[in-house]
Amino acid sequence: VVKARDELPAFIKKCVKRMHDGEAEIKESCAAALVYIVQMDHGVHAPELFRAHTVKPLVNLLSTGTPAAQSHAATALGGIMSNHAEHQRAAVQAGVVNPLVALLRTGAAKMQEEAALALAALQADSAFQADVINAGALPAIVAVLKNGSVAAQASAAQATANAAAYGPEAQARLSKAGSIPLLLALLGV
Repeated sequence: VVKARDELPAFIKKCVKRMHDGEAEIKESCAAALVYIVQMDHGVHAPELFRAHTVKPLVNLLSTGTPAAQSHAATALGGIMSNHAEHQRAAVQAGVVNPLVALLRTGAAKMQEEAALALAALQADSAFQADVINAGALPAIVAVLKNGSVAAQASAAQATANAAAYGPEAQARLSKAGSIPLLLALLGV
């Protein structure tokens, strides 16, 4: 993808431009490249990706991209948002929640895994959970807890904890949706 670190900013800028005006296949390739970049060196490039304005085009791909582009976009966004409150806030403001919930509800197993991981990354501020709850995510999260892959279940468990942090009403809704026995089963209790 990139031969030297000093080429990285120019490459990222080029990907952002292509995600705005490229054909579907180009957008998919650029999203895949951003996944590679966000994951290399243990996520150290997440701030650089954020500063390059990758969030909005990636959020757009969640709704408009090919299935592979949607999966790459969810993965890249999860990496960009992970442990960065400012990045999470920007993603929420860019509208990340509704398309992630839609992918969690209707996507194939791998897509659900990536969407759950991205939703789990929204953990810096419990106020973000209002958007998650209002988007109708709780039943979808519980469904992944019940039927998802092990990786998807782990991310759904974190997303459940994030939602529960929003307050007693969210906790009651999670309980009513059946999350508690599923979480206990995942813990082996």
